[in-house]
Amino acid sequence: MHCLFRTMVGERRFRSMIMVGASIAALSGTAHAQKSADREAEGNEIVVSGTRVVRDGYDAPTPTTVIGTEMLEKRAPLTIVDALATLPGFKQSATPGSTAQGATGSNGQSFVNMRGLGANRTLVLVDGQRFVPSTSQATVDLAMLPSFLIKRVDIVTGGASASWGSDAVAGVVNFVLDHQFSGLKANIAGGIAERGDGQNFTMSAAYGRNLGDRLHVIIGGEYYHHEGVPARSRPWSENRGDTTLIATPGYTPTNGLPRLTLSPFVYGNAPYAGVIVNPPLRGTTFNPDGTVSATPFAYCRSTTTLTASNELCDGPRDGRIYSTYYTVMTPKQDRGTGYIRFDFTPSDNITLHADALYGSSKTEFTSTLATTTVLGALTIPTTNPFVPATLRNQLVAAGQTAFTFQRSFLDFNNGDGFSHVTRHNRTQRYTAGLDADLGDRWKLRGYFEYGKNRSDFVFDTIPIVSRFREAVDAVVSPSGAIVCRSTLTNPNNGCVPLNPFISSGRSQQELAYYIGASESTLWIREHAAAVNLNGEPITLPAGPVSIALGAEYRKNSARQVVDALSAARAFVGANQQPLRGALSAKEVFGEVVVPIVKDVPLLNNLDVSGAARVTDYSNSGTVTTWKAGVNYNPIADLRLRLTRSRDIRAPNILELYNSALQTTVTVIDPRTNTSVAAQNFTVGNTNLQPEIADTLAWGFVYRPSWLRGFGLSVDFFNIKIKEAVGTLSNQDILNRCQAGNADLCTLVTRNAAGTITAITNQVLNLRRVDVKGIDFDASYAFDLGAGRMAVRGLANYVSKFQTSDGVTSINQAGSLLNGQPKWSADVTVNYNIGPVGIMTNWVYIGSGSYDNQYKEGIDINDNRVGSINYFNLQADYTQKVGNGKIVYYFKVDNIFDQSPPNEFPIVGNNYDRVGRRFLAGARFQF
Repeated sequence: MHCLFRTMVGERRFRSMIMVGASIAALSGTAHAQKSADREAEGNEIVVSGTRVVRDGYDAPTPTTVIGTEMLEKRAPLTIVDALATLPGFKQSATPGSTAQGATGSNGQSFVNMRGLGANRTLVLVDGQRFVPSTSQATVDLAMLPSFLIKRVDIVTGGASASWGSDAVAGVVNFVLDHQFSGLKANIAGGIAERGDGQNFTMSAAYGRNLGDRLHVIIGGEYYHHEGVPARSRPWSENRGDTTLIATPGYTPTNGLPRLTLSPFVYGNAPYAGVIVNPPLRGTTFNPDGTVSATPFAYCRSTTTLTASNELCDGPRDGRIYSTYYTVMTPKQDRGTGYIRFDFTPSDNITLHADALYGSSKTEFTSTLATTTVLGALTIPTTNPFVPATLRNQLVAAGQTAFTFQRSFLDFNNGDGFSHVTRHNRTQRYTAGLDADLGDRWKLRGYFEYGKNRSDFVFDTIPIVSRFREAVDAVVSPSGAIVCRSTLTNPNNGCVPLNPFISSGRSQQELAYYIGASESTLWIREHAAAVNLNGEPITLPAGPVSIALGAEYRKNSARQVVDALSAARAFVGANQQPLRGALSAKEVFGEVVVPIVKDVPLLNNLDVSGAARVTDYSNSGTVTTWKAGVNYNPIADLRLRLTRSRDIRAPNILELYNSALQTTVTVIDPRTNTSVAAQNFTVGNTNLQPEIADTLAWGFVYRPSWLRGFGLSVDFFNIKIKEAVGTLSNQDILNRCQAGNADLCTLVTRNAAGTITAITNQVLNLRRVDVKGIDFDASYAFDLGAGRMAVRGLANYVSKFQTSDGVTSINQAGSLLNGQPKWSADVTVNYNIGPVGIMTNWVYIGSGSYDNQYKEGIDINDNRVGSINYFNLQADYTQKVGNGKIVYYFKVDNIFDQSPPNEFPIVGNNYDRVGRRFLAGARFQF
């Protein structure tokens, strides 16, 4: 380690140590072990958010997970999403180091994605309340939350819309803050990757106390800094090129070759030095000063030309570009959060509370490279004054008047041709609420929230296409000067001619003409209010009937402004577009739990529950959601449960109002089996309707009285989404068009020669999604020697992840391209002996296919992706200091430095890309 940490001050002694095996329940399971542990620690029952009715996680019919304080601390996450992302029920969650950095990537933000159904189908709450979104897709950046005060995380896996509202199709993740905290606590930690990069530092502190008998105040803040991990900084990434799916060179329908090839050594056809790609001087390349090189360009295969967008090689090649060449492993990030809360109790039965939060997160990274692969190949006439004389003479002698030229411009930014991206998010959130005990077992809760988020996005050092083309088209003026051809007719246009053959020495005046920055600012605002009444109006022989009634209102609005060049789509990429839209919802809901039988032979406990919610959306009318559940204990050790629900998700502002976000994509034309670069336009749709999901979950919980400390839960789930809102991938549009879907063919634009030039990807209610699988949770805690051992195993099996557009239906369960391994697991072993604690963690991502729609040997050369195992280790030592304590901890992630599979990054962001890394720190509380 490069960092040493000094002891700060003591930490108040825990009232009890919560074992790891009882800190976390499976995404399918209950919080059965957590419940008993927290009761011992806190002296009363906890209430988790599987339901609006006041019940603990153990009794909730909807599968509910509770992640407790100790597990959050043991995992020592740099960001709160790191503690969730590896759990089997979460797939393709966005973390600062896991996803694409670019105009459409997450750009360092953190979004949870339950079951891989999309972050926009996972509802994020704080204390059961809405939190202002960070994006126009209604997703919440978890980095904005006050993680230093989170005491637990409640996770409801499906069946939650009737209880908690829209967006809960996959489930709910509710972050519960410690409002009763008193004293002072702090944390300081730093880390580094084994290869000397990725330096990071975090510190946080919180202070709470009573001011008199009626007022309680909590104030705190945290700061986090990560230096980032640069591109090409790992052995698996620096030489192997880009793993890409391309059309197989030399393929014909009758020669036995597979139609497509998935290979790690795929390079763009635009080398740094530049190359002529057409006969008779094909392969001619250039020196840095623009003169012709004596050494021709070394093609990987004689049959491979550079007129397509890629070149397939049989091994690493120097001087070549590939699409992930510029993609950083982890972006540079600075973020901070400040939080303050007041709880005022004017009487013993009423509590008024208010809080305020401010968060800031700034992320910086490199993105795309200026290359003719996306700018388009250059046709340069022999009369261009920058053409070397020897080359011009050869071309003229061969009867050529022009040639085709490809090049990656590494010199467009003082020797760094990459685009530089900065995203700065700032969040403000204010709430005020009331909790009242009305007596006779009735309670009233209500709150109002106002939040706003500002996101500034700058995509710098990016070519302006029309100006770049003008600058390349150089001529000699009548006065003998080299000028742009356009300057002859428009002398004051400011065009500075570009020499495409040199790779150094460009002037700032030249670069300023055809290089610019795409800038946008997005404002999100949210107003939300809710009131909830809980009570037990009657008592039956089996127990009290519990009910919850309530109403909610929320309004979200978004406005994005962009620079003039972006609005005109002048840049080669990015080109964020103006956006303006709003939507609101009015809701009423009710929920009831009715005990039927208790303490009867073979009917140890039986209760039923139900919930309903009516929602009136401003843009799509009224929708009703509902839920029904059964809990049945034939004996005390065994509980059976079943939940059936109707859930919804309303389209978000981006899906409704997006005005053609433009990107450049490389696709394979199924007509010709060739790779082509095309423009992609993602367009919103104001006619979208809410998507509807039918969720069925059933399973059992077994806690044998004869084996104290053991627990097992198994839950089956089936989620069927109708009229799913979304877009197909560009390749899917082409493949399904070729398969006969005429509606999708209207989204594809071809030129007169039949070449694909653009794909319009409109958001539609066009899909059905059917997800089916099983969640497992097994735990066992027992004394071992002088210490205590706890083992927790979580696993998830996906048997079906089927999508259908009405014509084509594909089951992508086991497809790693879609982030859906059939098997995934997370196993934790924790041993505490005296002041020492040791935790090991194994994360398993199962093997599968690259893409289930391809048949190996016919459609693709290799359709298999291997399994991946990650092992992590954490150790801590507790030192008592007066009435408090200090906990020193040390953690190693990815102990065996496991690299991603060869198919990374196209198989998604479930995988670690940084390698072995270390973290050390100290927590104190008193």
